[in-house]
Order: sequence, then structure tokens, then C-alpha cells
Amino acid sequence: MDVNILQRLGLTELFEGDRLFEVEDILDNVTLPPMTNPWVIPPPILEQAAPPRKRGLRRALALALNILVYALCAAVIAVSLILKFSGYNDSILGYHIYHVETGSMTPTAQPDGTLQKGGFRANDAIIVRNALPETVERDDIITYWQNDEHRGDPITHRVVEVLLRGGNDVLFITKGDANAREDPEPIPGNRLIGVKVFTLPKLGGALKAARLHPWITVGISAGVMIAVFTIYIVTAKRAGKREEE
Repeated sequence: MDVNILQRLGLTELFEGDRLFEVEDILDNVTLPPMTNPWVIPPPILEQAAPPRKRGLRRALALALNILVYALCAAVIAVSLILKFSGYNDSILGYHIYHVETGSMTPTAQPDGTLQKGGFRANDAIIVRNALPETVERDDIITYWQNDEHRGDPITHRVVEVLLRGGNDVLFITKGDANAREDPEPIPGNRLIGVKVFTLPKLGGALKAARLHPWITVGISAGVMIAVFTIYIVTAKRAGKREEE
């Protein structure tokens, strides 16, 4: 290299002795950033992956579905037992279920224009809870036997008056809401079956048919339970696959 040029550039000292090698050693130990082409357009930055879905809502829905399935199955079993074993003289945990044959308790209008509460219509079903005579009060709707021998179809009417005959022995004056007059004779407490607590509208016909063919009813209920469990298992498997994906 021309010495004059080095002198002009002020670099002559780099070439004296071993200085050139020292500079080369320094440059060898320096790490330079990679060279980039300013004319190349960089690729677009990829969007960050979406965070995983929250599983809290799924777990809550799964729990609600479990509760619904088991509640439905328990209801089917309970209805099957009631329809199979709850006759006029039988009860399940102190409850009876009866088919309403007549319209004597059809709700009627009161003087203020409202319908009398607690009434029901023909072909409804009613649920009656066992009760002691001394616990019955005026305006309760009671189910009772027509005679002291506990024979015939039970009757369900409203209590319009309670008469005491001494001690715990009582008489009930009853009347159908849709009837013009009270029943012809007082009802002794020993004929009492229970107090009406609930009405199942329009289910009386199904109840009557179920009592005539109880095992068919139990079979249908079992089929409903199997169908519900099948749907539940299939749904649970699909949900599990989605979570794995």
C-alpha cells in the first residue's frame, strides 16, 4: 500500500511493528450484527395465539346438566312408583295421587269477581297428603271416604265448617266449589284420607290408564331413562373431544 496515502490518512502508525496484527486480533473478537437488506420487506408479524378458553363456564354447564339428568331420572322413578303402587289405600311417603272424575270442584267466581283458589277440573289429577282430622281447618280441601267401611271412590271437597263432637272427634261440613249446596251429611274424621296439596292439570286420564296398565307405565318410564342417559353420554363424549382439540 502507498505510504503517502497512509500518511495522508494518518494511519502510518498502524503499520509500525506488530500493530497491524493487534488491530486484526481486535477485529476478529468483535461480533457485528447481521447485515440486512434494506430493500427486502419483512414478513408480517403473526398474531399471537388466542388464549385457551376459560373452562369455568363449561364446568358450570356440565354440573347443571348432571343435576338436570339426575333430577329427571329421579322424577321418572318417583312417578313410576306412584302410578304403580298408589291406589286408593296406598301411598308413597304419605302422598296419594287421584284421578278427578267430576267437575264438582271447578273453580267458581267469588263475590269480588276472582276465582276461588284450590279448585280443579274433571280429568285433572290431584296429590293428597295424609293428615290427622284435628289438623284440618276451614277452607282446606280434603279427600275422604264415602262411608265408614272405606269403600267406593273417595271424594274431594272443600271444608266450609269444622264441628267438634268432644275430644279430638270432629265433623266436617263439605261442599264442592261448583255445587249450589253443601254435601247432604257431615263427614266424620275417621273417613278422612288427607288434604289436597297440588293439582296436575289434564293428567287424570293418563293416570287412569296407567293404573289399568301399570307395568306398561313402568316400561315406558324405563325407556325414557335409558334415552336420557344415552343422550347425556353422547353429549359428554363430544364435549370431551372438543376440549382435547
